[in-house]
Amino acid sequence: MKPNGAERVSVDGWATSKPTWVDAVLGLSIASIMCAFLLQGVMAALWAIPVLFAFFLLAQALLKPAVNHLILFGLFWMMVPGLFSFGREWPICFLGPLAAYGAWILFFPSLRRSAVWFRLGRLKGGDIPAVIAVSVVSAIALVVWILAADPDLGDLKGMMPDLAIWLLPLAGLGFALLNAAMEEAVFRGLLMDALDRTVGRNLFSNVVQAAVFGAAHYHAGFPRGAWGFAMVFVYGLMLGAIRRRCNGLLAPWVAHVAADLVIFVIMVVVAS
Repeated sequence: MKPNGAERVSVDGWATSKPTWVDAVLGLSIASIMCAFLLQGVMAALWAIPVLFAFFLLAQALLKPAVNHLILFGLFWMMVPGLFSFGREWPICFLGPLAAYGAWILFFPSLRRSAVWFRLGRLKGGDIPAVIAVSVVSAIALVVWILAADPDLGDLKGMMPDLAIWLLPLAGLGFALLNAAMEEAVFRGLLMDALDRTVGRNLFSNVVQAAVFGAAHYHAGFPRGAWGFAMVFVYGLMLGAIRRRCNGLLAPWVAHVAADLVIFVIMVVVAS
């Protein structure tokens, strides 16, 4: 890695300085704080919020704007559940912080211009087999997990809508579209973009975002637990690879929607 002022490279079409060791420390530290928050719960916010704010001030002092978006979202992500009890429930736990972050950057032109993590990318004929392959593999893995692990999904059963059977497909589609969009925005968007700019556009940054994605599912996700973490980690790696291949969030979002549709069908069967 080269010091500040080194050659400029392009990440997803956005010119940025080649990462230095300072960038790497910032990016990995912030990702670690987010991971700890996901694993420890709301109580971690008591120490995570001031630490994250300190990193924000440090990034400004060192002129390291690559982490601005991730830190801002992270602050809202940790504050919303602490300020509002309903902020811990799906979809508010994702939608609330994303909305607050989006409203915040609207007031700052520099932040609006640098929000290139929200790049849709392409989904061409040559990319479709990769999306289909990830969708099929994830669907099979989810079915195998529910049959082999027989997990306690009482919390998720309580979230299932009490609807007429003909409305369930619409509810499932709405869940899949929204959940996939929120999670892709956070993990393959904000997080992976910040890691690409601070650690480098390489396998390591993909591994880190996949690990944080796995942590988000450890306690209450589908799948969950140690095996759930491992499965989501591998799935996150595949989604990250698709995001790189297609230069944006559209392709991983499509693959994620397919997996969430399978999850909804499984939950309908389990809850019936």
